[in-house]
Amino acid sequence: MQSPPPLPSLIKPFMEGNLAILGKRGSGKTTLALQACSFREHGLIIDTLGDIQSGSPIQYSELHRLNEWRRLDIPREAERLGVGIDNLAGCAFTAVVRLARAQLLPRPFTLFVDEADSYGSAAWNNEALREAARYGRHWGIQYIVTARRYAEIPKDWTANADLVLMGPSLDPADAEVVRRIAGDYSRNWAIIKQPYFLGISLDGPGLYVYNSIDRTIEAESL
Repeated sequence: MQSPPPLPSLIKPFMEGNLAILGKRGSGKTTLALQACSFREHGLIIDTLGDIQSGSPIQYSELHRLNEWRRLDIPREAERLGVGIDNLAGCAFTAVVRLARAQLLPRPFTLFVDEADSYGSAAWNNEALREAARYGRHWGIQYIVTARRYAEIPKDWTANADLVLMGPSLDPADAEVVRRIAGDYSRNWAIIKQPYFLGISLDGPGLYVYNSIDRTIEAESL
């Protein structure tokens, strides 16, 4: 992957650590996630919709070869194996966590799950995945997760994120999630429009702007 220009220090969590990006389809969240991936040397892209071009393709049976950025095309691989996408995703999550716990993956290793809310409870009620969100740092796992419907993402993924980026949404349920994450700063989220994201990190809140023309990211404190 080609690295973009250096980012402001405010968004250091963007370049390393756990990252959750929430926003409607077309808001730029997957592009933001891929830019975050470009700062990381090793990882697996769980390509939920089969439309990501980055990362070398890999089959499920080859997950033990994860020593560079690879991409698991969930729809195509599920069709090849004759299984449902929830089942395949759950198995992939479990395999990555087992490999990491056995110290068979390079460190740090990033697990990028795109459009995570497309999966049902069969994939998310996965003990290995919940453990990865809570304790993955101890095993060298970082995660990046994107989702359209805020309320359908397990709290473990936002509670353990070093940075949460939240794009605009009109869904009242999303507003409640933003209030839980951002507190008083949720009032800033209520007025932002694409391509702005409200970001909450350990360094404080900020506005993150993705420029779809030159593919750059800017950040400023609130």
